[in-house]
Amino acid sequence: PPGGPPPEGFSSRPVMHPRGNPYGRDFCTPEFMRNRLEMNEEQIKEVEKLNTRFDKEYSRIHRELRPMHNKLKQILKKPDPDMDLVRETMKQISDLELEIRILRISQGAEISKIIPPHKMEMLHHERRMMYREKYRERKEKRVRESE
Repeated sequence: PPGGPPPEGFSSRPVMHPRGNPYGRDFCTPEFMRNRLEMNEEQIKEVEKLNTRFDKEYSRIHRELRPMHNKLKQILKKPDPDMDLVRETMKQISDLELEIRILRISQGAEISKIIPPHKMEMLHHERRMMYREKYRERKEKRVRESE
């Protein structure tokens, strides 16, 4: 990735998750949990189990979302799209997106039961720094490309 690899313990997968649990599928790696957050093996296993469950559920919902987005695109390609069908499809998409947000919030709440508050603050701080750096890099890249 531009600017080098992600910070130690963070996945290099793109983050596609809005608010809720902003950490998305890969909360953080076992190495990061062990070394930076000083979590014990039992806590690490609990978080990994939670991540696996989240990933399965997220994937299931996302598989349902793809055809809905495709359906909406097809409807909108028509010269005179049926607005009732557009509305119905958009509601179905919204419901699935809501499920994903609720899933993230639930994952964050469960993680908060595993990790003590002071370590969660450390994690939040590191994540904010990582996201700020990525934002800065993207902004600089756009400026360079526009010159």
